[in-house]
Amino acid sequence: MSLMSGLIWLDIQLLLLGRNLCRAAADEIIWHAKHYTGRGVMKFYPSGEDLAKDMGVSLQTLVDTHQKHFEAAKKQDWGD
Repeated sequence: MSLMSGLIWLDIQLLLLGRNLCRAAADEIIWHAKHYTGRGVMKFYPSGEDLAKDMGVSLQTLVDTHQKHFEAAKKQDWGD
């Protein structure tokens, strides 16, 4: 599994656990996650802790990195 696949899956979990996300978008993300997991391109982790362990980093490192990416994304001009 690549780092990007792990981070994508973490983002999916975070989005579905409380971020603002419409139902259609949630269903679309889940379809892709199941599709790529089934093909062995992505890997499922029941928790961020399991992902961090497989990556060989601490959970806090994973959380901090995600937060940095989230903060950087908020500064982007998305054309709204």
